[in-house]
Amino acid sequence: MSPPPFLTTLPREIRDHIYTYILASPDGSVTLSPWSIDIARSLSILRTCKQIHRECKDIIWQHKGLVLRNHVQLSRKFKVRQAISDRLGLKWSLFLNMEVLDWDELEWLCRGLQPIAGIHAANPPTTITIKASKERPQTVEEFRDIIQLRENGETVDGRLFQAYATGSRDERASRLPSQWDMVVNTAWPRLSPWAKRKWLAEMLLDPADTTHLLHKLHSLFPGELYIDGILFLKGNKQVVNFSRLDPRDGEIKILTEKRRPNVLKKVTRLVQAATMLHLLRDIPRELRDQIYQYAFQTPQSCVTFRSTINGSFQILPYDPQNDSCLSNYSIPSIGLLSTCTQIHHEAQYILWKQNSLGLWPSDVFCNWGDLPERAFEKVQHVEVNLDLTDSDDLNWAERAFKRFSVWSAKGSLRRVTINPMREEKLKLDVKWMQRVEEAIDMRRKNEKEQSGKSAVDDEGLNLYGQWMALFKEAGGNEGYLGKDVEKTVVIKTCWDKWERKDQSSWLQKRRSGDAAQMEAVMADFNKTFGGELWANGELCYKDQQRIRRVFTLKPLLQEPTPDETCSGT
Repeated sequence: MSPPPFLTTLPREIRDHIYTYILASPDGSVTLSPWSIDIARSLSILRTCKQIHRECKDIIWQHKGLVLRNHVQLSRKFKVRQAISDRLGLKWSLFLNMEVLDWDELEWLCRGLQPIAGIHAANPPTTITIKASKERPQTVEEFRDIIQLRENGETVDGRLFQAYATGSRDERASRLPSQWDMVVNTAWPRLSPWAKRKWLAEMLLDPADTTHLLHKLHSLFPGELYIDGILFLKGNKQVVNFSRLDPRDGEIKILTEKRRPNVLKKVTRLVQAATMLHLLRDIPRELRDQIYQYAFQTPQSCVTFRSTINGSFQILPYDPQNDSCLSNYSIPSIGLLSTCTQIHHEAQYILWKQNSLGLWPSDVFCNWGDLPERAFEKVQHVEVNLDLTDSDDLNWAERAFKRFSVWSAKGSLRRVTINPMREEKLKLDVKWMQRVEEAIDMRRKNEKEQSGKSAVDDEGLNLYGQWMALFKEAGGNEGYLGKDVEKTVVIKTCWDKWERKDQSSWLQKRRSGDAAQMEAVMADFNKTFGGELWANGELCYKDQQRIRRVFTLKPLLQEPTPDETCSGT
């Protein structure tokens, strides 16, 4: 059957103009959006014949920025990964998820894989898996990969591209990764509304037979080539008469041949390893400590323990003032503690010198009950969150302070900081002042009970007095925490940020009446617990001596007189 006169008479340049005129929007660009019935009708030209389908698809891809047969950027992505594996001397595998497995996408992939294939490739992947996973049911992990690809994927050859590595460990040999896998997710850019996406993909699917490209892949990576789990090519020979690769839901898996190791490269790596600095032998202790300090930096210089599902514990960066973990993952450099005994001993000391341990009193006995005592043997600074309105928290705090005294007796604990705070679902500025108001109310009730003016049986009456007694028993001059342990009270309020009118408004609305009662609570903290009291980053009390007031009313702003106003104009 002879081709139609349209293909034999008109040259390709004129045909491209005709295709563009049919497929383009009024502005002359082939965008396929906004979607309309005219666009759907214009795409019917793709169903005329294979050659017109290919030529029209070239026009659409050109306007969308997708590269098919020119120099592709994909090859640079693969060469970088191969260079990393070659540098580390690790085996690696490649997993690719494609939009479809038609002729165009496989040809694009072959061009991208060509630089890391062949005899001259230093470290080719051991296995290559290529999937078209758009038609089959997807797992939760695959669905998350699709969302990440759509939201954070970069553009490579006009397609969405995202790659990440996963490592596997050889448990028998060492703790170092023995092999790592490179997972690559690719997808077409958004060509149409979501409801028309599947229909448009079917229209753009290249119907050409891909057997030739499968042989080309096999020549690039000799070994065994499987299609949907069936051995198709081995040793440059076709094993079975396979029908066709399903471009919508197919899978290609290549097991590459094992090559002899490059002896010269191995010797080079050994020489490089021999000339590298040894952390313990060549770097003095002072520099190693600086490395550990840099590695264990956290935003608030505070960490905490959190249990995982499998029963282990993570060390997470922690914000004690807001009682929140700043990350769901452990400090990245915490793996230093697992390298060797000497580094573990040195790094653990710097970890707890650099960071305090943030906790609630009940954490030591409830949430961290499974932690061995050696987990706390290097802790030097503890930051304790307290809820002054909770009697249970008072009991837990008493037990926790006695536990801290054991740590201080062993010589590791050097500082205890208390944060009299409680969690509120209010704005931050109101939350901090609300805690001050609650403390004032408790103090007032305690004074009434002590003077005998109130005979009402209220469990909150003596709670303030019990807290003050605990602070004095634990942190006073004769407290069981010891004289060598520094005691600090940290108060955070928004008082200094408020203007005078806001401060006056707060005092008028609240039961405190004036700033003197709020200041009395601060004095009680320092008088009983001792040490220093810091408010909003300023030292206010030290050793029962007031250095500056925590709550100072700002001066009133004087309004300009009429004479000053006239003179100013």
